Amino acid sequence: MSMLCFSDDEVTKNHRLSLFSDVPGAFDNASGGFSSSEVRETLVKVSAAFVDDLKRLEQESFLFSDDSLSVREGSVQNVEALYRWQSEGAIPGLVAMCLLACERWALTDFALTRPVMVAAILGEIPSKLLYHNNDHLRKVLLQTIRLISAHNRIYAGTDRLLTKKQMAHLLIAACIHDLGHDGAGSAGSPGRLERQSFALARPYLLAAGFSEKTDLEALEIMLLATDVSPLDNPNSLMRQMKAAYTHHFASEKSDADFYLSSDLSILRGRPDLCQMALLLHEADIATSAGLDYGLSQHETDLYCREIGENYATPSFILAFFEKTCEKQFLSEAGQLLYADNMTRIHECVRQDVMAGNKPFTSGLR
Repeated sequence: MSMLCFSDDEVTKNHRLSLFSDVPGAFDNASGGFSSSEVRETLVKVSAAFVDDLKRLEQESFLFSDDSLSVREGSVQNVEALYRWQSEGAIPGLVAMCLLACERWALTDFALTRPVMVAAILGEIPSKLLYHNNDHLRKVLLQTIRLISAHNRIYAGTDRLLTKKQMAHLLIAACIHDLGHDGAGSAGSPGRLERQSFALARPYLLAAGFSEKTDLEALEIMLLATDVSPLDNPNSLMRQMKAAYTHHFASEKSDADFYLSSDLSILRGRPDLCQMALLLHEADIATSAGLDYGLSQHETDLYCREIGENYATPSFILAFFEKTCEKQFLSEAGQLLYADNMTRIHECVRQDVMAGNKPFTSGLR
């Protein structure tokens, strides 16, 4: 399979091209669930958009929680960028976002960057779903980068600082967390879709050198913990992960036992993995719950249409906020970036429900 190619005058940093030098080999050497034509077409698409995606992203100071920006300014810029990208018809791609993150965080170890780039390309294999599609993965990766940056600013100089390996693994997880989504729910089988995503990505990640058993296990745990269904079950995989996180990191620790299924039992002794899983989950819900009411309406409209609902109403958003999000972001980084926005959106939703719960189609400007 041919290598990704960019002309010398388009890419100003030579090592950017080196990050891609043998990434296609991971697809040649893997026997996975995607056809060679799907992969080839995706590589061509990524190559064609890459330089423009980089230029668009490099103009945005909010992406890495720039020190010159207040939290509010960063949030406003994030919202404006999402509206602008939607109007332009394309959110910058996963590969360009991952490359900038690797540069910003000095992730230079090829053993880390190669699987990150492979995951980014996998996440760009086209999906026709209305909500769980390539744009959703891009939005989640965008918020994952913001959360990692905010988290490491908060915990600088402490043992809760995310390592380079952990940051790389979060990038991988964000890129593939809904890979191959079929548009259906868990169908009574917790983690069905997340296991499917992991199984699809696994052979390609193995071919990229992502082969340590503990790393693969941690990645699957992170994906499983994004399963928020069923909404009313206190023992959903997401809620189990949150209970473990609270046990490890609450300011007033409790010795009270908490339930973990066999799938997530490792979290009892892995506070580091709880932290990573929570950041991924919060990145997954952030665009819908933590930025802007118009974006919350837009995301809800897409999701409702994907599952066959005729229309979306404010009550859908209210249920999401109260049952899935439990009206809060739990991580300190999530609280910093999204808590004020969530409070404001929740009040807007509550008022709209009280005013008649009128359907909407999208909140995009």
